[in-house]
Amino acid sequence: MTKLKAIFAAAIFALSAVVSAQQAAPTITPAQRAAAVELLKVMDFKKQMQQMSAMMAQSFPQAVGQLTSADSEKLSPEERERLKESLRASVGKAIAGMSAIYDDPEFLGQFEDLMAGAYARHFNVDELKSITAFYGSGAGKKFLERGPAIGAESMPQLMALMQPRMKALTEELAKEAIARAKMK
Repeated sequence: MTKLKAIFAAAIFALSAVVSAQQAAPTITPAQRAAAVELLKVMDFKKQMQQMSAMMAQSFPQAVGQLTSADSEKLSPEERERLKESLRASVGKAIAGMSAIYDDPEFLGQFEDLMAGAYARHFNVDELKSITAFYGSGAGKKFLERGPAIGAESMPQLMALMQPRMKALTEELAKEAIARAKMK
């Protein structure tokens, strides 16, 4: 169930970024917005979002499989097979839907605009230019390049911290899936 928890954590992080970007905030200047947009370009923001989506999509089927195996012993063989088939269909739809969202240039443009606004509200033009210079430097590029590996390395510890909080949620999802499988 660890991968499912990682997916939930990533989804919550992405949602919190969008929500915080939409909150009422001070007006930003055109120069701040331009500097923030430049920062996102140097960070290759759109590519990072697509990579995150692909990573989540790749992990999702295994996580659901773990969820199924954890509670499927309570089911008859026929119910277990219906549960697996139901989850396969749901996972396929979820992956296709998630991929479509992150492949949609309009969505990515809107998300980038939200994030540019958030950065512009929290940093002045000089700060944004300094951050952009860092990410454009060798060390900054290495930071961006190694970020996914750092995230993967720290994910087990994060999951250990989240596990007690996520246990109830995953148990509820499993019970609902089992109940749906029994209804068919």
